[in-house]
Amino acid sequence: MKDILVGLFGYIASLCIAVAAALLQNQLVFTIAICLFLFVLLVSLVNKTKFGKKTLLYLRGIYWSFRLKKAGKRLTVGEKVQFFSPKKITFGDNCDIAQNVVFAPLNTRHGENYPSKIIVGNGVHFGAFDRIASMNEVRIDDNVLFAAFVHVTDHSHQYEDPNVPVTHQGVFSKGPVHIKEGAWQAFGCHILSGVTVGKNSVIAANSVVTKDVPDYTVVAGNPARIISRYNFETMKWERCKNDKK
Repeated sequence: MKDILVGLFGYIASLCIAVAAALLQNQLVFTIAICLFLFVLLVSLVNKTKFGKKTLLYLRGIYWSFRLKKAGKRLTVGEKVQFFSPKKITFGDNCDIAQNVVFAPLNTRHGENYPSKIIVGNGVHFGAFDRIASMNEVRIDDNVLFAAFVHVTDHSHQYEDPNVPVTHQGVFSKGPVHIKEGAWQAFGCHILSGVTVGKNSVIAANSVVTKDVPDYTVVAGNPARIISRYNFETMKWERCKNDKK
């Protein structure tokens, strides 16, 4: 609805300027107004086609490539993606970011500076409405897959003093987050500070990961526990009935 109103405002504004310019016999303003009208019309039409939408993904990627600390080839960026402190964020090649994703490396809070980093490898896909936050370091290796609404953070709020609002008490971290190559973070899961997610592991939907996840395992629950492991001898995923690790 918001995009429709913005487009409609562009049409009306440019037409009003064109009419006023014509009445005042100002050829330059009239030409500019007509060009503005055609531009708004073109953008609206392009945004409604599959080709146009794909083109805009790449154009946003090119734009952000100049603002990020480093961005590899063929970065695509969806609508309403937010990069806070972009000079603290790095992407490899062929990364794909869906709409409404937020990258939030913490810069300063209550006068304290933080060495925040978000480092993303090659071929990583971020689902819609994901949020990646850092005050220390979040490292994501190659070919990691994020479903929608995934939350990754290496810090949390302090709350030691019950007489002071939490929002005024600063933040703390248990350590960096490292998500290894090929891991899959399913819908709505949370990965908290100090955690390493193993290679080709799977975080089930809505899980809360508070401890390291070994390579080639599936974890689920709150807090997340191992429910399956890959057996390279049988070449199958095998259920772990009594695994409490």
